[in-house]
Amino acid sequence: MNVPRQTVIYSTDENFWPHTYVSLHSLLVNNQDVSFDVRILAEAPNEQFFAHIARLQRLHGDVEISWLPVEDHLFADVPILVSYFTKATYYRLLIGRLLPGTVRRVLYLDGDTIVRGSLRDLFTLDIDDWVLAATPEYDPLFPPTRLGLPEGTPYFNAGVLVFNLDNWRDLQIEERCLEFIQANISNPSRLKFADQDVLNAVLVGKWRSIGPAFNFNKWTADPQRLNDFDPGTQIGEQIPASGPAIVHYVGWIKPWHGGHSYDSDYWYYRMQTPYADRLKLVRCKLVGVVRVVRMVRRRLVGVVRKLPRGNSILRVVQTVMRRQPMGSE
Repeated sequence: MNVPRQTVIYSTDENFWPHTYVSLHSLLVNNQDVSFDVRILAEAPNEQFFAHIARLQRLHGDVEISWLPVEDHLFADVPILVSYFTKATYYRLLIGRLLPGTVRRVLYLDGDTIVRGSLRDLFTLDIDDWVLAATPEYDPLFPPTRLGLPEGTPYFNAGVLVFNLDNWRDLQIEERCLEFIQANISNPSRLKFADQDVLNAVLVGKWRSIGPAFNFNKWTADPQRLNDFDPGTQIGEQIPASGPAIVHYVGWIKPWHGGHSYDSDYWYYRMQTPYADRLKLVRCKLVGVVRVVRMVRRRLVGVVRKLPRGNSILRVVQTVMRRQPMGSE
């Protein structure tokens, strides 16, 4: 089946331009058989990013990449409760008005994603009866009751979204999202996870589930959590031996900090871009090693504590370690 030209959206600001470039590079490398129109939602364009656009166009051969300006003041009053979020995450709520009416379908990707394989199944997914398709969120930090929804209401992660813009516009989803924001400015717990909370509150029963192979994060790695939620028949339900098609680096620890699962994929693609930085790569690996050592140490301590006289053993070890002369060879 031939895949029609695809519109892809990223939303970014000064914090994420390099990582957005890396994500976009990985998308194009692994989907050479698809034509793309890529729009970058941002308050202002980044000079370095767009200086390297020609490189991406030469790499792929059939891609147009452009800046789509967003008026940041529209979200001047929204609370930001999570340190690694910015107002740019809300920009995607405006795609219905920012994109021409001829654009009927959009793939949205967060800037902290890496595409590892073909997305043909996403591009051909039937969403005629839905507003969007997304991957269920398995993280227990997202109880639906926090949004005033009944216990057990499915909640999705907004890092990878396939939009049906016809239904989005017909159902006035943008307007309803903005109304939800204004109604909860004084109740920020319902906006803790920004536009992800907004979309989940507004789109109950209006989204189709896609599997974790298209939005893999540290929570989807837990088979028990996958079993807790029965999304029915879906694409990407099983993660193949080769790994997921899209990795999403959720949380405040990103692969450029070190110690993240699949961080090697991020660096594999980054080192192919103008943002390649071997010193940062070495530092990332060192930080990752330190984190692994600390994790192993914590687990060993936990095991020893359970042994008979385990606490006494630990005290002896700590005493011996403190007595080691510093700098001795």
